[in-house]
Amino acid sequence: MNLAMISRTRFYFLTLPSFCLLFPLSNAVHAQAHMTPEIRAGFELVERGDLDGAEKIFNKIHDRDKKEVWAIIGQGVVLLRRGETTTQAFEVLLKIAKQDNTSRAIGKFRKALELQPDFLEARYYLGRGLINKRKSDEYTEAAVELTTVVNRDSLFLDGLYQRGIAYLGMEKWQEALRDFRTAMRLLPNDRRPNVKAADALFELGDPAQASESFLENIALVRNEEFLKDVFTPMRPLCTKREISEFENLPVTERGAFIKRFWRKRNPTPGTLANERLHEHYRRLKFIQQVFHMPMKPYYDDRGKIYLRYGKPESRYVSPSYNTNIKNNESWSYEHLQENLVFDFVDNGGIFREADDLSEAAGTGTSIGGRYAVAANLYAERADMSLLYSRISMSAGAGNESDLISRISEVSAARHAAEATATRERYMHNYKAQPLHFSFNWAGFRHDGENTRQEIYFGLAASQLGFRVQENNSLRSTLQCAVVVEDSVYDEVLKSTWSQQIVAEDTTTIRGAYPLLQRNVLLTPGNYNLTLQVANPDGQSLGIYKTLLRVRSFAGEELILSDIQLAFSVAPAGGDGSDFVKHHLEVRPYPMAAIKRSRPIYLYYEVYNLSTDAGNLNNYRVEYEASVLRQDRGFFKSIASIFGGGKKRGVSSSHRQQGAGNTAYEYIALDLANMPKSVAEISISVTDERNGRTAKTSRTLDLED
Repeated sequence: MNLAMISRTRFYFLTLPSFCLLFPLSNAVHAQAHMTPEIRAGFELVERGDLDGAEKIFNKIHDRDKKEVWAIIGQGVVLLRRGETTTQAFEVLLKIAKQDNTSRAIGKFRKALELQPDFLEARYYLGRGLINKRKSDEYTEAAVELTTVVNRDSLFLDGLYQRGIAYLGMEKWQEALRDFRTAMRLLPNDRRPNVKAADALFELGDPAQASESFLENIALVRNEEFLKDVFTPMRPLCTKREISEFENLPVTERGAFIKRFWRKRNPTPGTLANERLHEHYRRLKFIQQVFHMPMKPYYDDRGKIYLRYGKPESRYVSPSYNTNIKNNESWSYEHLQENLVFDFVDNGGIFREADDLSEAAGTGTSIGGRYAVAANLYAERADMSLLYSRISMSAGAGNESDLISRISEVSAARHAAEATATRERYMHNYKAQPLHFSFNWAGFRHDGENTRQEIYFGLAASQLGFRVQENNSLRSTLQCAVVVEDSVYDEVLKSTWSQQIVAEDTTTIRGAYPLLQRNVLLTPGNYNLTLQVANPDGQSLGIYKTLLRVRSFAGEELILSDIQLAFSVAPAGGDGSDFVKHHLEVRPYPMAAIKRSRPIYLYYEVYNLSTDAGNLNNYRVEYEASVLRQDRGFFKSIASIFGGGKKRGVSSSHRQQGAGNTAYEYIALDLANMPKSVAEISISVTDERNGRTAKTSRTLDLED
């Protein structure tokens, strides 16, 4: 038992797997609430999961002293824990008889309060037990009990957090948010209130704050049971590898896994709201209400499938006309994948996914009778799927062995479809027309260890919506965002800006191709890059995600930058353009494919050239084209593509002399005689003073 003194308040911190209980006991009640070593030993066994051992200790104390309140509370805690671990079908039967463990635990806490009405810990536990009932009346009573606790002792901080959870159950979102925010302030090291505040914020229609509250705090949660509860409804969405990864992580890293999981699935990283996380919350709330189960995770197997794929394309609920047939239903997602159907059968009040509907036959039904029941049930829903209609046809033939064989084949086909289907289905409604844009990037040396990563955009102006200005010119606004996340999807930087596109008239819009550029400084490594361009005037939006590898240009070895493709390179008239660097205006070419009819420029930089006493360098540049995809006539035309730049002429190499350790090179490529192909252009620079050589390359996809 961890015991710590904070200010004038004593805290007993029990890291129980299901509760993470924080008991602040003010000096006024500390004497009557003090735990004996024997009581503490019982709670320590609960913490370790030894419920039987803990129960023996609490029962022994209770037998010795019927009025020992902590012993009665301990008995109740054991019952609450068992209510979460008891076989679910058995717990349902107990609940019907009002003998389930949670109800019995509540009885224990009420008994403790009869003995000592001012015993705040008993009232706190009563609130916890009532919350676990997950019913409207119980939520209301829990809020009343917990209000009494926090009003009598304002430092009973976990009572404040638990009351927030009760308010969530009552759908009092503002009150819940108020309690969670107060708990955040008073318990800055406990991030559970921050995470739970997301529930209220989503319901209040603020997905941006909700996403931020969840994602910025879940990685800092250290309570194992809380993280397990958050992860459980994520399991249906996870691959086996992801589940194994989560389960093998230490508690300190599990929250980071959850954060990474949702950031990776965010359809709009350029905004604060994570719509995929919001949809998960929406689905989870729906299934806990519609497909409810009285124990964790509070939904049955139908809920697991709904979490994964959302609403089924079609659903058939078999009518309850035969007492010897269990309730059953089938769902179809064949709009996502052929044969992706699911059967569910009621098993003691809980619907379970079935291998086939023979499981719906009543107890004692023969094997032949079970498959006959399945055939009739499949016939009822034959129009849902071809799989079901095949079984129906076999049933009509009257051959039992064929029927059993066909049902087995259909079951195997269904399982195969589930195994090959995506683990989840979510289509975000961007509420905008698609905006198509091209993008590219190149990396260059910056001061220190950072790399200057230049990101280039381009789009056809004909896609945009324009507003007419007072002078009859046309204007359109682009809202742009660059979001860079590291390999675990933690945000490294986000850059947002607006760009105005101006046209004299509609004629100038046709064929116009506005270019944009954004430079960001990054340390070398691998990143996840999201580019977003929105055009409010045209109600359109484009989002692209890709992997970004940032090279290092540090060190003293001869090294070349990335190759930037450009429409043109020319001496700059000034430094006002986004495209100006080192007194050159380099207008980027952001498209992936290159039209052979249009000349293309390659721009690159050379670092760490050696110099003589006069600070002059001397180096040789060689260009080489190689075939990545063979095209007829490639080698005939290879000699004609090089020309222009600082050294004009039809040549694949040249020597260059300049000043300083860095050179800024460019070359124009004439691709008119090139065939349609995929080529790689390699650039090799040799320092003539020391013989060092460096290389860089770029793939060119040539189109007509």
